[in-house]
Amino acid sequence: MPLSWTLHDLRSGDLTEELPLTVNGTVEKTVGESSSLGVTLAVRSAGCPANWATLIDPMRAMFVLSDDDGPIVGYYLAGDGAGKPTATFALTSLEGLLNETYCRTHDFYEGQHDETVAAATLLADVVASDRPGGYNFEVDATPTGRTADHSYLFEEEQTVGDALADLSKTQGGPEWTVRLRWADSTKQRIIKTIEIGPRIGADVPGVVVENAHLAQDGYRSRIGSYSRGKRATYVIATGDGSGGERSMSTPSVDADAFDDGVIQWEVRLPTTGVTDDIQLERISDTGLARRRRGIRTWEMELAISAGAPRPGRDFDAGDRITIDSAPLRDDPIEWRGPARVIGWRAKVEGRDFSTVSPVFYEEPEENVA
Repeated sequence: MPLSWTLHDLRSGDLTEELPLTVNGTVEKTVGESSSLGVTLAVRSAGCPANWATLIDPMRAMFVLSDDDGPIVGYYLAGDGAGKPTATFALTSLEGLLNETYCRTHDFYEGQHDETVAAATLLADVVASDRPGGYNFEVDATPTGRTADHSYLFEEEQTVGDALADLSKTQGGPEWTVRLRWADSTKQRIIKTIEIGPRIGADVPGVVVENAHLAQDGYRSRIGSYSRGKRATYVIATGDGSGGERSMSTPSVDADAFDDGVIQWEVRLPTTGVTDDIQLERISDTGLARRRRGIRTWEMELAISAGAPRPGRDFDAGDRITIDSAPLRDDPIEWRGPARVIGWRAKVEGRDFSTVSPVFYEEPEENVA
């Protein structure tokens, strides 16, 4: 299933041209994060339009990677360099646009606004198509059932992306990502949607990864990160202010770990726009729950040629799929059951993915082992 690159207008999504780009590195997508990618254009190749330099407007260009089933990831231009016989482009995924704009002034008081409504309101200030310079995203918002207690001031220079990251820090807080689709069967326009909700993605238990899908010399890995900020037995969330006027949660403490003789691993979680003590307590409690054993991820490198599920067609970041992986000699643990794909990485060879590595994030209440 060949991959293709198309150039679009960043705001309208209208198709400009197909480009024969070559990927340098891996294509990536992770819930709530942007990614970067380098691509090369062979300007002397038969498929390269003669006017390529005028087509690629750095203020308006959107690059979209697609296959026959639809668009997979979209990017905007972060840098370029031209020199015969190639031109190189540094791309940032569309999620990064939310760090190119700042929160307008809003107050969301406890009990009045769902966290997703608060996030959608911040987005509406900049993504609407009916305002000059609007990003022209659709917003697909699902309520979390939790109310926000945040305030935002335009003068504080907090980006919308940072505000969403703060809202996502609490357990059950909204997740988000950008999804793309063709407007219709003519494939002349891309529609950009920000999906936001308590848990984005879909349950697709029929999508199964197993040992037969492993790439030659591929791997299964369980990665624990225990560097600064990644493990904790003592967590405090901090709000706005400075010095003695800065709001702080009471410490969230892993008393069982202390009883077992574990030392105090301390983490501070700074937030912006959080005004309520209860909200700070939620953030600190969630921060401790996520760091009791470090930040743990599970990963498998799968070969597309072996029939492995494809990103975009079969699954995407946020989906829950099924692992059915028997013990291996170098990893004698059975991996079986549902698993949440928090992100994926894919290598490109020629015009198709060669391998894909879904990354499974081990939430405190979940374990794929």
